[in-house]
Amino acid sequence: MRATQLLVCALLATTLICCSADTGINTDGRLGSCRAQRVLMISVDGLHQQDLAQWVSLKPGSTLAQLSKEGITYNKCFIDGITDSFPGILALTTGGNVAAHGVYYDDSYDRNLYPPGTTCANGKPNAPRGTEVVYDETIDINMDQLDGGNPTGTADAGSIDPKKLPVDRQCNPVYPHQFVQTNTIFEVVRSQGLHTAWADKHPAYDLLNGPSGKGVEDLYTPEINSKYQDGDYTSKPEYTMVYDKLHVDAAINWIQGNGKVKAVPNLFGFNMQVEVPLGKSVRAGNGSSGTAFLMASAL
Repeated sequence: MRATQLLVCALLATTLICCSADTGINTDGRLGSCRAQRVLMISVDGLHQQDLAQWVSLKPGSTLAQLSKEGITYNKCFIDGITDSFPGILALTTGGNVAAHGVYYDDSYDRNLYPPGTTCANGKPNAPRGTEVVYDETIDINMDQLDGGNPTGTADAGSIDPKKLPVDRQCNPVYPHQFVQTNTIFEVVRSQGLHTAWADKHPAYDLLNGPSGKGVEDLYTPEINSKYQDGDYTSKPEYTMVYDKLHVDAAINWIQGNGKVKAVPNLFGFNMQVEVPLGKSVRAGNGSSGTAFLMASAL
């Protein structure tokens, strides 16, 4: 598939795409025309295409069914290799595979970077080249806090502690967005002077900013592993639903023009995580993910 086709696939392959203008679909399922002024993307962890199709069939009056009817579903877009959060969201937002965007997982290894804390002497790093690269909740300034420990009290890339990041040969910290090797659809939209916003589960989702570091104009990343009640937001499904509502509320604020930029974003969306506590323990009898149906019920 050509890069341009992949990019379109990336934009449309999410569980839900809603356009705010006329959209035409050809009989063979191809996009006929989509003169959308605004696009909402919703990413639901664990919700596979077959789960969505079955839910819509069983619950035609549900919110997901209505949104699916009004949006666009592409069922021939695939992720190669690991289907974890990072390569998954990057497949959707870059159109590339892991070999193209270079991010295989949120915990990987890079032969050209150096361990966190490496310093330079006489222009050279004082540690051997090659290091584990971790871009998860552990790079927060304080992962116990919902804002990730950001001194400003906002939950965004400013919640990342540069001392916990791998460094390059000049001993500069390498942020998640600098680790991505291809641009993202957010950067494409921003290059046209349009507005973008996204909500996700860790400040490390700075990676969606892409190499420019400017793809997501309003990035909201409350830490899902921060302390809540007797554990964190992943401890119980009901806790995770409380967390997911933060993302939904953010989207509503954006729709109302109450985000960082006082305009409704042209491309925006959020991730939902409610299946996290159950991901490997609940399965429906037909082989579909029971957690995906729990998420569908929540919507």
